[in-house]
Amino acid sequence: MGITETLVRIEWGGGTEVELGRLNALLRHVNDANRCYLGTEEQIVVSSIMREFPADFAARMEGTAPRPEPVLVPIVKDILPDGTVLYDDRHPLKLPDWTYAEE
Repeated sequence: MGITETLVRIEWGGGTEVELGRLNALLRHVNDANRCYLGTEEQIVVSSIMREFPADFAARMEGTAPRPEPVLVPIVKDILPDGTVLYDDRHPLKLPDWTYAEE
């Protein structure tokens, strides 16, 4: 299980201490042998959130935090010559691994 999957489990109250330990281990090694900065960015952001909001992580893992509300950010698919903006209608179906849920 990777960083994203572990964070999703914690977000929905399904995380355990074992998974939290695995998450910390993954974060320590996520940027080993990377060819781009994305892994380093993930390491910095997730580690910072865990460090600054430990009570929120604990509440999520205990299942005492309120359920998160989805925040849908419209994704621009195209801008037509007349200025009309087309949005990606399938974006709300996108899963954390960038595949799409069945409609």
